[in-house]
Amino acid sequence: MHTDNIIHKSEAITDLFELINSDRFPHALLLKGAVGRGKLAIARSLAQYLVCTDRKDGDSCGKCSHCHKSLKNIHPDIHFSFPINGAKATCNDFMNDFRAFIAQNHYAIGSDWITEISEGKKAGNMTAAECNRISHIVHLKPYEADKKVILIWLPEYLGKEGNRLLKMIEEPPEETYFIFITDLPDLILGTILSRCQIVNISPIPVALIAKHVEENFNLDAETAAVVANLSDGNINEAIGMSNQVENKFLPTWIALFKSTYRGHTADISKSVSDINEFSKEEMKTFFKYCTHFLRQCMLLRHLAEDQIQLRKNEMDIATKMTAVIDDAAIHEISVMLDQASYHLERNANMKSALLSTAIKMNHILRKDALVA
Repeated sequence: MHTDNIIHKSEAITDLFELINSDRFPHALLLKGAVGRGKLAIARSLAQYLVCTDRKDGDSCGKCSHCHKSLKNIHPDIHFSFPINGAKATCNDFMNDFRAFIAQNHYAIGSDWITEISEGKKAGNMTAAECNRISHIVHLKPYEADKKVILIWLPEYLGKEGNRLLKMIEEPPEETYFIFITDLPDLILGTILSRCQIVNISPIPVALIAKHVEENFNLDAETAAVVANLSDGNINEAIGMSNQVENKFLPTWIALFKSTYRGHTADISKSVSDINEFSKEEMKTFFKYCTHFLRQCMLLRHLAEDQIQLRKNEMDIATKMTAVIDDAAIHEISVMLDQASYHLERNANMKSALLSTAIKMNHILRKDALVA
């Protein structure tokens, strides 16, 4: 994978490519950071760079046979290990599906992959059999390149089976490199962590996310900014929202706020019904939009307007809202919206959950003034 697919080339990331150039790349690297920072894309780019025979300007050439195979995720010396299903299964049983999955989504996240393979069953483990497969790979000589790279995505799923890898990680064969990619380093065995050079991948700046979704998803600059602000530095979230964020979220949020503020039963019922018509993904985005809006309202109460991440039409509404809602109410409503999102993820009856949320909002917001 080319470095073009690394949206945020931070200093820590560029340093890793320089270590390859100077033959000082660690034999065990662990990339950590919150979900949605593009860690798997970074790891794949590093692996391709390691095996490329004609590196140029800090990037792999994209033309040699090694690059061609790397880009298709079929290079015989770049190996993938990841969470799977089945007590005795190995990643070989899922490899074709995995290659197709990451080819469709450069910025794949673990929860999407787990959903992909779950088929309604409990999913997500890295078995003793998979560790034995890795051991076998480690002791093979490189097939085409002069290096061998093993990418272990989400090693937090290894559990105690990770002990089987300790000797290999500590003393790998010459020109063998482990790259671990984790969302939850606290769940990884300390004995593995101690054998790795750990690099924290920082959040992707909002401006870079906005630029990416604007250029790749046919969004106007204003909508791209909304998506970027809602994503909280998570590129996967931003991509998922890019086809959902439309003008409907602001009017729907205003309608919910007004109806609960005024306490008009019929209006509350209509607002709840309108939200309940959203798809699951749209509703998830709607809740994120509302909490983002409320967060900006709180900031607006204490900071200058030029520090607020709202568009002009949103700013006009937020200014009116801040006249009738205080910090405590903003916090309470935000918590309730987060709870509604939690219920959504667990397939609750959302119409009932939304109605309960609206009634609680009314109790918090009830005042004499009206929001025009």
